[in-house]
Amino acid sequence: TQFYKKLTDIEVLSPEEEHDLTGYDLIIMTDAHSLPSCRPHYVNLDPEAKLVGMDHHELIASDVEQLELNFNEFRSSAAEEVYRVFRELIGDTFAKDEQIVELTQRGIVSDTYRFLYPSTQPETYELMHELVQVKRLDLETYMQELSALPLGAIKVMQILLANFVKK
Repeated sequence: TQFYKKLTDIEVLSPEEEHDLTGYDLIIMTDAHSLPSCRPHYVNLDPEAKLVGMDHHELIASDVEQLELNFNEFRSSAAEEVYRVFRELIGDTFAKDEQIVELTQRGIVSDTYRFLYPSTQPETYELMHELVQVKRLDLETYMQELSALPLGAIKVMQILLANFVKK
């Protein structure tokens, strides 16, 4: 969402567009599901560039073999996996950063569908308790953001409704 662009001050990448990766030597992919769905969008990727995966979905073995490193403890969300890995690498500075804490909560809430998925693990609830001690996510506002239809979705709904046939 545009919220992440504002929060992190980085470019938001579209999954449909190609991305020129000239000069990048490390690519960290999160919640990617499969490498073949990502690779067609890579342009000028150096063959020596290292690919690192951070996910919570099971990848097929041939995809994992293409990764330099794969972080996947099959947690409730990719955001939780990313947070736990970087917290261990960086420490308390990372764990106390309010922007990181908020992004992690957003990722957990969306990937667990507000903790309604039965696959949500007890460790995820424990982590959320830890995160809200640093900064509490305004869940009501976030849920409103998630439920708002972006312009692109409205166009898709128009096409769907125009082609809807009741039998």
